[in-house]
Amino acid sequence: MSFWQRIFAVGKNNISDTELFATRLRNQLRRIDTAGVPYSDFIREYFPSEIITVLANSAAEKMALTQANRKEHSFCMSRAPISYWICTLALTVEGAKDWFGKAYGGYFKLLERAWNSDYFRDPGCEVLVHIVYGRKNGSGWVNMTIFPVGSARFGIKPILPMDLLTEAEKRI
Repeated sequence: MSFWQRIFAVGKNNISDTELFATRLRNQLRRIDTAGVPYSDFIREYFPSEIITVLANSAAEKMALTQANRKEHSFCMSRAPISYWICTLALTVEGAKDWFGKAYGGYFKLLERAWNSDYFRDPGCEVLVHIVYGRKNGSGWVNMTIFPVGSARFGIKPILPMDLLTEAEKRI
């Protein structure tokens, strides 16, 4: 991409995965922030610009692999009390729900695996932040889960991406 294309990028196909992920993540964080305290406090403390940058760069690296082989790729960064997980998919949101059902038995099963993993338990994490970054045909999306596991000290209830849950999972 030329210098002028980067400066005046128009359209979804001209934006890098780093930029696209960061933009979509910030949109999610703004929505959560509007829920007020304690959610806004959580966002400010655990999503400073440095964390967003690390997550965006990692998401871009994993998405490059996903686009190359059309498989899920993931990344985990645990900084107690938070464990940040990213998975990348070459799917639309609609396709992702079905994919989680087939690959894991549902999105909840994937979350369960994450909070039972050594990446979550060993560093003493209390909140699982799971971010799904999907991109298909140049259009990208981000969905995020914030799930306190066995800890009430943050004063937040779980935030789940309803459009990734199966109908059975929504009834739980």
